[in-house]
Amino acid sequence: MLSKSRKGIQSDRYKKKRRGRLVIFCVLWIIVVVSVVTTLSFLSKADFLQITSVEVTGTNLVPAGSVQTVIENKLVGDWWHLFAKDSIFLYPKNALAAVLVKEYPPITSVDFSYSGFHILNVKINERTPFALACDSDTDQCFYMDSTGFIYASAPQFSPGVYVSYTIASTSSELRMPIVIGTFITDPTDFAIARQAVSYISRLDLTVVGINVPLQKSGDFQIFIQRPSSLTTSASTVTATSSPVITVYFNSSQPLDTTLEYFSAFWQNETNKNFQYIDLRYGKDIVFKIQ
Repeated sequence: MLSKSRKGIQSDRYKKKRRGRLVIFCVLWIIVVVSVVTTLSFLSKADFLQITSVEVTGTNLVPAGSVQTVIENKLVGDWWHLFAKDSIFLYPKNALAAVLVKEYPPITSVDFSYSGFHILNVKINERTPFALACDSDTDQCFYMDSTGFIYASAPQFSPGVYVSYTIASTSSELRMPIVIGTFITDPTDFAIARQAVSYISRLDLTVVGINVPLQKSGDFQIFIQRPSSLTTSASTVTATSSPVITVYFNSSQPLDTTLEYFSAFWQNETNKNFQYIDLRYGKDIVFKIQ
C-alpha cells in the first residue's frame, strides 16, 4: 500500500516538473522568435540594404518616369509595421509587376534585378505591334498585339506598314468606340480575320486593311493594295481608280475553302484590274473590273 502511495506522489511530481519544463521551453521559444523577428526588422531597415535608386529600361510606349514613380510609391512603408518594403530583399516584386501590367496596357511583363544593395533595375517588356485597330469615324488608329488586344495610340503610317483592322457597321449607333485595354472583337472573328490576312499575304499581295463585322455571321471586307503593275499602266489608270481592291467574304462556309477559291481565281485571271471580288457565293465568284 505504501509503495503505491509513493508511486502516486512521484507521478504527480513528475507531471509538475514536465509542465514546468514545457512552460520554460515555450518562454524560451517565444524569446528566440521575438529576437529573430526584431533582428530581421532591424536589418530590413538598415541603410546598407535600402533601395535608394530605381533604374527603368526597355520602355518605348510607356514613360520611364511614370514607371519609376509608381515603383517608388509602392516602396514606401513597412510590412506589418515590422519590415521595410524598400529593403533590397523584401521589396514587393510580384505586387509591383501586377500593378504595372494593370496600369499600363503596353506592358506584358516586368523583370527585376539589382546592382549592389541600393539600385533596383526594372526591365519593362512591352507588347509587339501586330496590326492597327482603327476607328473609321475618326481615322484614329491604335497598336494591337497578335491577340487583338488594343494597348496604345499609334501615329499615322504609310499603307502596307501595318494591316488596319476596323469594325464594320452600317449603323453609327451600333458602332463601338475603340478603347485601349480591350480587345477589338471576339476571338472567333479575330481568328478568321487573321487567317484571311495571312493567307492572302502569302500570295504576294499586300493587305492594307480589313473590316470585321460587328454582328455574328456578317461580312468581312479585305482591302488589297493594287499591284504596281496595274497602277503604273496608263491604260488602266483613271480619275476614279482606287488604290485598293476590295474582297468580300463571310463565315457561312469554311474559310479554307473560300481562300482556296480566291487563290485559284486570282491566279487564273489575266486581267487583275479589279474593283472588287466577292467570295460570298462559293465557287460562283462575282467581281468587277475597274
